[in-house]
Amino acid sequence: MGGARGAVAVTAWGGAARCHSTDKAWHALSFLLDRIGFPVDAVHGDAAVPGASPWGYGPPRHLAPDRVAAAAEALAATPPDVLVDGVTARDLAAEDVYPAAVWQRGEPLEWVVDHYRELERFFRGAAREGDGMLVWIE
Repeated sequence: MGGARGAVAVTAWGGAARCHSTDKAWHALSFLLDRIGFPVDAVHGDAAVPGASPWGYGPPRHLAPDRVAAAAEALAATPPDVLVDGVTARDLAAEDVYPAAVWQRGEPLEWVVDHYRELERFFRGAAREGDGMLVWIE
């Protein structure tokens, strides 16, 4: 089994659904965003979907369109170097951030930075369309 993967799906009202996966970078992204006091839970979503059954590692959560817009604005205002400033793979390993083996080997954080850049583009597009999001870890 490949382990947990983060996923974010956007449903365009009246249009095609768009999806984005943070792959195994979901936990590092969550840790780094929390560390800088990011105003929106872009990785896990703000609120539970009422009555939803688990999709992988729990039920999906959602972000309302105004929260997607707030996240897009905050992501655009947060350069990747700010996200990882002063953080090393050793720090992520010490905090048991998934996937731990990557950080225990001392891999560079560039992999997470690449996912962060993709996440910022995805949120920007969703905000431009006025979309909300369903978010889940699978």
